[in-house]
Amino acid sequence: MDELIKAIDKYENGTKLIYEFEDKGKILGETDTIYESDNGLDLDEEGYEEYYVAVVKVISILQHSDVAKDIKVNSLIEIFYKYPISGIELEDGSLIWSRG
Repeated sequence: MDELIKAIDKYENGTKLIYEFEDKGKILGETDTIYESDNGLDLDEEGYEEYYVAVVKVISILQHSDVAKDIKVNSLIEIFYKYPISGIELEDGSLIWSRG
């Protein structure tokens, strides 16, 4: 499990977290579930990857951006290591994870 998902997994499902995108957009979301996934290639194919995904229900759009333009309130989005997230905060503004 990568550091992004580990940070999310420290909090119970239903916990509201603020996700900031690389282009400064922000959403408030609550964790629905975390599961293991892959990139759709066969196990023996070159480039095969397994990774964890956090499914997040979008509660509100806090700051619009190009990355977040297609995200809708009450939709579910999948957050994983390739998703353009730059940071995650608790509702009180405490930083729990940042990229780099």
